[in-house]
This record gives sequence, C-alpha cells and structure tokens, in this order.
Amino acid sequence: MASSFAYFFTKFMPCRSVADLSIISLLGCLLAAYLMVLAALSPCPPLVGSGMGVDLVVLSWILVQVLFSFGKVRISSLLLEADTRRDTALPQYNTVILGSSLSSALIMLFLVSIPHLFHRGQDCMDNCMVQPPSYPLADAPEESPQLPWET
Repeated sequence: MASSFAYFFTKFMPCRSVADLSIISLLGCLLAAYLMVLAALSPCPPLVGSGMGVDLVVLSWILVQVLFSFGKVRISSLLLEADTRRDTALPQYNTVILGSSLSSALIMLFLVSIPHLFHRGQDCMDNCMVQPPSYPLADAPEESPQLPWET
C-alpha cells in the first residue's frame, strides 16, 4: 500500500534536486532509527498500551515505506531522464538495488540460522509498568490455581 502511494506521489510531486532527495532520505532514516529503537526496547517500548503508541508505530512504518519508495522511484526516473543512450546509469542502479536486497536477505538468513545468537523470550510474560485492567468485584479472580509442578 505504501509503495503504491509513493509511486502515485512521484507523478504529482516533482523532486529534482539532490537536496530534496537528501531530505527525504534523511527523514526515512530517522523514522527507521525510531523503529529500530522500538524494536530494541521490545516488549516494553515507550507508549506501550496506549492507542497513541500503536498509531505512532503504524504511521511510522507507513511513512518509512512511502519515503524510501518515493526516493527510489525519483532516483530511477531522474536516471532515466538523464541517460540519453539508456544503457549505462539505470541498469547499474537497478543492479545495485537488487544486489543490496539479495545481500541483506542472505545476511539475515545467516544471522537467524545461528542457533545461539537469538534467544526465545518467555511466553506471556509482561514486565511492563502498565496498569492491569481493573475487574469489577463480582468478576474478580479469587486466587490463581496452583499448577502441579509448583507444589
């Protein structure tokens, strides 16, 4: 969805200067850094449990995709317009884009495949400082049942 918006915006938002493309790339990098910080602070990122936090994360993901897709489309269209012979700049750009996608996919495959690099967290453990929902007195659980292995 975000890529479609980016391709649509390239038709109506001419961006021909290096400064404009640099600003778009910088904004995309800043939003991507914000998302990396959220991933590093998982499972308790800032604004956890609030509607605004969820909206901010979703909006950040959409904007990152739109900004980077817009930048890629503008760069490729500028290369296409500047290249008179149509056989030098654009194929090299596409080769770099595809090569970087392939190399990043292979790096992630090897990182995830190393057995002791990532550890599984505990399921259903929430150590965040979010207030639990309050129960009415009639529905309040009396005591949690004791599990067989806890005796």
